[in-house]
Order: sequence, then C-alpha cells, then structure tokens
Amino acid sequence: MNGPEMGGNDGEEHGQKGAKESFSDSNLIKNSKGNLITADSDDNLKEVFRQIKTSKTPTVINYGASW
Repeated sequence: MNGPEMGGNDGEEHGQKGAKESFSDSNLIKNSKGNLITADSDDNLKEVFRQIKTSKTPTVINYGASW
C-alpha cells in the first residue's frame, strides 16, 4: 500500500460489503471494516494525524516508501 496507514477500529463502516477499500466522508481511503486508513496526500495525512490525536483507540502507523 502507498502512504501512511492507521490501524484501529473507530466503529464506523463505509462502503459496500466485501469491498476492499472505499472513500470515507473525509476522502481518506478505508478498508471495508473501517480499521485501516491510507492517506494519499499531505492534506489526507494531516487528517489522519488529527484523527489519531482525538481518538482513544490504540494506533499503529506504517509509513514507508512503496518501491
């Protein structure tokens, strides 16, 4: 996957059942269970960090190049 990833379940489920990834209201890419978020731009990354700061859920960040 490209970009940072955030693990943790915020209780929200977006997209159709069985879909691997979908866009949430904040334009961050989430998987169908809502527990993995991928940011694909600087603005999306800022939104991920904002969610991490306001969340009480443990978070894992995977940040690295995809080459």
